[in-house]
Amino acid sequence: MDKAVARRLARKTANEVPWVGMDKTRRQEHAKLLKKGEQNLTKTKYLWLTNMDHLSEESAKKINHLKTSDLAVSKAWYLKELFRHFWNHRDRTYAKHYFEFLLCEVKKAGISSMNKIARMLKKHMGNILTYFETYLTNAYLEGINAKIQALKANARGFRNFGNYRTRILFFCGKLKLSP
Repeated sequence: MDKAVARRLARKTANEVPWVGMDKTRRQEHAKLLKKGEQNLTKTKYLWLTNMDHLSEESAKKINHLKTSDLAVSKAWYLKELFRHFWNHRDRTYAKHYFEFLLCEVKKAGISSMNKIARMLKKHMGNILTYFETYLTNAYLEGINAKIQALKANARGFRNFGNYRTRILFFCGKLKLSP
């Protein structure tokens, strides 16, 4: 794998991945429950995806009730929350040990979508652990790229590359035009 491509799998991507696995688990379990006629997980998608600190009191009560049930989505939610704390460690070695703990927890839970994600993250663990040495992410570059894509969409095309480049430099280059 190209080093530049590997670096893109930094904190941002790795942080979003457990949410994807948890939501996939929720969708699968919700479909099974609906076939049985149960509505336990209806309208709970954003409860599972939202940080507990940002939930209203009513939503927190509902999610706390669901967490105590023996649903696969509650186990996946637990794993997602564990992984969220992965970024709080400030030492590469400790973060590596914490990740090994997470792998054990994922294996114990036995959720296929989370196992798949854990294997993928383990494969790229060296690149992810680089964050703990540099504390740099690609968030700034992602923001610049989003701005460039917006410029491109707003222009509906350019006659030549020079005009496109000039527009990017003007809006993203932080040029000081005041005399």
